[in-house]
Amino acid sequence: MCGGRFNRAFSIMSRFFAELYRMKFKLIFFIRDRSLNFKYNIFYKCFTDMTDTVDEGLDLQTLVNYSTCPRNYDYVIKQLGKMYGTVIITVDADFSVQELVAYANSVEAFAIMSNTTSFLLYEGNWRLWSSKDIDMENLICKEYNRKALMQTLGLSYRQMAFFSTISGCYKLLPYEEIKRFRSQLGILGMANFVREHYSALNKPRELQAIVSIIYYRSHVNRQMVETFRRSLMYHTTESIPNRNPTKDHVIDTLLALDHSLPYKIWTRQNCNIITYFIDMRLPELGKQFPQLIIPIFQRLAGIVLFHKRNQRQIYDGRDVILVIKIDHLAEHQEKTVTAQFPEDITPPPLLDLYSSDPILCVNLYSTKLQLYCWVVSNGLEHGVLETIPERLRVTVSTIFFLMENHILKLFEADLLLQVAFDVMHETFDHETIKYPSRLDSRAFHVVFVYQEFYNHFSEAVKLVGLAGKDFRNYPPPICRVEGTRR
Repeated sequence: MCGGRFNRAFSIMSRFFAELYRMKFKLIFFIRDRSLNFKYNIFYKCFTDMTDTVDEGLDLQTLVNYSTCPRNYDYVIKQLGKMYGTVIITVDADFSVQELVAYANSVEAFAIMSNTTSFLLYEGNWRLWSSKDIDMENLICKEYNRKALMQTLGLSYRQMAFFSTISGCYKLLPYEEIKRFRSQLGILGMANFVREHYSALNKPRELQAIVSIIYYRSHVNRQMVETFRRSLMYHTTESIPNRNPTKDHVIDTLLALDHSLPYKIWTRQNCNIITYFIDMRLPELGKQFPQLIIPIFQRLAGIVLFHKRNQRQIYDGRDVILVIKIDHLAEHQEKTVTAQFPEDITPPPLLDLYSSDPILCVNLYSTKLQLYCWVVSNGLEHGVLETIPERLRVTVSTIFFLMENHILKLFEADLLLQVAFDVMHETFDHETIKYPSRLDSRAFHVVFVYQEFYNHFSEAVKLVGLAGKDFRNYPPPICRVEGTRR
């Protein structure tokens, strides 16, 4: 709520990973792409409740104790990953655990460090360390003993997929439907159930009987049985879908990027616009968010699909499937929109747009910058933006967009630019910055609106191919120093 203390988190985590790097550990950072998760609606409710308390003028300490919103360290992890190892973005968040396990097994990894215990279910010679219980200064963390878990339950790793399914770990099975079964058997009872019925999973009639027992129903339909079977498959690395079954060179190129949006647009997968840090009740600072963000994605899609449209591979004009929250009361839902193609600029073919060839990069630089400006606004001139230092271009273009759409006031824009300048030139000591006693209501909302659009324009920089190997996805300046003081 006071800037995220980016620099402080960065310095602590940097020392930690630097020490692991010095000890000759090869570090691979798996970052899960944003997915549509049931928790997002809960997070949105938590955030709007918290904004109500901000509007009431409660002191900061009370707000901190009240807040249950998730912490966001994506900026820190992505940057540190580039500094000390390799970053891999999983294009399908639903299979991120399986992809990480498969990779760890293929390279004989020493350990997996994560904030989730889902890895307890999977077989491998690696250790499992908890990133929730870690002393970064002394390199001490909690380690889970997976073999002890197997021994306690009396199950094999193969049987753990069955156990996890009836436990409701992956929530494919509706919790309310299986709650009675779970509560009556308990953990060890469910383990016994798995041992007794595991051999029957490949027999259709017996599988249907198992599902009937779990649901406490005399009859279950085909969909319920298929959902159960799908959950069993989900808990194995064999469930990872083939991302490029046709061996398409374009798809290979898109999969190699450190961001997944071009791949999702090209392959007609859901593009998730997930936000829970904008209060969509506010007429000036949230209600119009869908109307502002959708055209940005339409233009991004137009760049990716520009050359594909001549191949008759776009059907019914439904070019992009967005998952978005369209108003305060609605939940996230699919919305199909049509790509908007540039008229005065010809986007390069994707293989050229993302080529690392230095000559091609130089030749296409002006075109890429023009495309980026077009995504932001018809009124943003690329020649003017080019005169801005690279580290400030996303900041300036975000402020331009918000001013053009009457979101920011002039003094707020000036303040954001001053903060960005101070961050770039490090005119402050992040260790000594004091927290404010209270938060200003409008400033609080402005910060999150600004940060949301900054994030999307930062992704646009990468989509148009302006992010080279040395590109640093700088966090919004407001995330790094306090900008909501009272």
